[in-house]
Amino acid sequence: MTFRSRGLGVNVATEANELQTAIGMVAASVGVALVSESVKRLHRDDVSYRPLVDQGVVSPIIMNYRVGELSPGLAQLRGLVKSILTRR
Repeated sequence: MTFRSRGLGVNVATEANELQTAIGMVAASVGVALVSESVKRLHRDDVSYRPLVDQGVVSPIIMNYRVGELSPGLAQLRGLVKSILTRR
């Protein structure tokens, strides 16, 4: 979506679901990856990080939990996430 909305075409030959795999592919000169700024703390000498000019680019965050999980901590976290989402 980020590329398409700017009229750019990207030929995706393979995708990585794990961050370490994606960074490893970049290090092997197999492609590029869009990652959060915090990933720079991994300090890989064979990977260069460049900031995006467009500050409007976002990445989805996914929350997973076990079906039937009833812990108070999870209930509190779910409530917090719901309140954040309703404010948006």
